[in-house]
Amino acid sequence: MNAIRFVFTAFSNLATSLNALAGVVDIATGRLRQQLALDAPEVIEHQADTTAEDSTSAKPARKRSA
Repeated sequence: MNAIRFVFTAFSNLATSLNALAGVVDIATGRLRQQLALDAPEVIEHQADTTAEDSTSAKPARKRSA
């Protein structure tokens, strides 16, 4: 009977430790997100490459003979 109690006590201690760790990780990620949001540069809009060849001018693929 004592062995079962020890197992459940161990699980309880593990759950308590995991809850404490989850709180620390939550605070750390919140601070990191805040720091990244403050340090992030302006958003750069994507501009298409105008030097690329037009897709219609490309050679058509060759057909494979059976």
